[in-house]
Amino acid sequence: MRKEVHMVFMGILVFMVALAACTKEVEVIEEVEVEKSTTSRLDVVKARGKVICASRNDVPGYGSLDAAGNNVGFDIDLCRAVAAAVFGYPKA
Repeated sequence: MRKEVHMVFMGILVFMVALAACTKEVEVIEEVEVEKSTTSRLDVVKARGKVICASRNDVPGYGSLDAAGNNVGFDIDLCRAVAAAVFGYPKA
């Protein structure tokens, strides 16, 4: 019984490999060149004047609301650390 199950499994595996090998090669029709931006992401954030950071507020420890309605948790601390590194002020 065990040998039969093993043989069926190996047969299915060989069939799947053969099927994967029979794929059609994709042709590139047209290549489009994309201009590189001259401004860095950091320059864009600094020009905006604030860090936009999204986090859930329903996962205690990572992101939640305290009794005063303030966001607290690891994700919030990480966002504030990034803001402090960029602007020198953690609430930016």
